[in-house]
Amino acid sequence: MSTLSQFTGGTRVLKALINKTSTSGSFTDMVPASIATISGAKTSTSPALTAGALATVLSLTGAGSVSFAACAGVNNTARSHRFKLTVDGVVVYDATTLVAAGYNQGILLIGSLAGDSGDNFRPIFDPVPYNTSFLLEYASSLTESGQTNFFYVYRTY
Repeated sequence: MSTLSQFTGGTRVLKALINKTSTSGSFTDMVPASIATISGAKTSTSPALTAGALATVLSLTGAGSVSFAACAGVNNTARSHRFKLTVDGVVVYDATTLVAAGYNQGILLIGSLAGDSGDNFRPIFDPVPYNTSFLLEYASSLTESGQTNFFYVYRTY
């Protein structure tokens, strides 16, 4: 019996995730809160955070794929956002945005949004597979609680 892996080179480990915010000092992305309703993404709010300290947002073990992951501030308070993503033990993304003072400003890490300049966005899913583990961590430049929303869609196998 053939499998797709025989044609694609087998199971590969992700080495890097490159996007607009993958370089520290990038401007934030616009991630409207309505994306949770439109995409069906699971939403969670940041726990108590200490400025600059990483906190776990999503930790998955086994095999699966994450097709959408993002964060966004819930108010106009000026803060920078940092995401660190470790897939199968390899850090594939670790970057901090410039300070942004805008509601819905954050990082669109996995997937993307298509739409107009209003709030009419539609998600575009872009699955990132993992074989054994997926760890997404977040840090704010501020000591705060409940001021950042996280959005994600994943599957386990």
